Amino acid sequence: FIPKDTVLFGNSRGTFMDPNSGWPNTSVFNPERFMKDGSLNVPDGFIPFGIGKRRCLGEVFAKANLFLIIAGLLHTFNFRTVPGDPPQLEVMEGLTAGVKPFKMIVSLR
Repeated sequence: FIPKDTVLFGNSRGTFMDPNSGWPNTSVFNPERFMKDGSLNVPDGFIPFGIGKRRCLGEVFAKANLFLIIAGLLHTFNFRTVPGDPPQLEVMEGLTAGVKPFKMIVSLR
């Protein structure tokens, strides 16, 4: 039983990163996992913006902005890791999750 007016937060990181979730190699960056026969194939279980009537209203805006920002950065700069100092993929927990800060070499294209 959940009392009325209780605020609940879904743990999407726990869902996506759980080794028993059916997602193979959850700690490995692998965009190809969303490709099938050369086309985008996003599994039904991938719900970063929620589902149903409470789904995030800003999803389209967020995706468009992410595309423009990342495309602009990749068009303008080269990004490299520091030789001998690879980034650690240990996650920092909080309201949002992210990797711990790391050093990069950024140069103009």
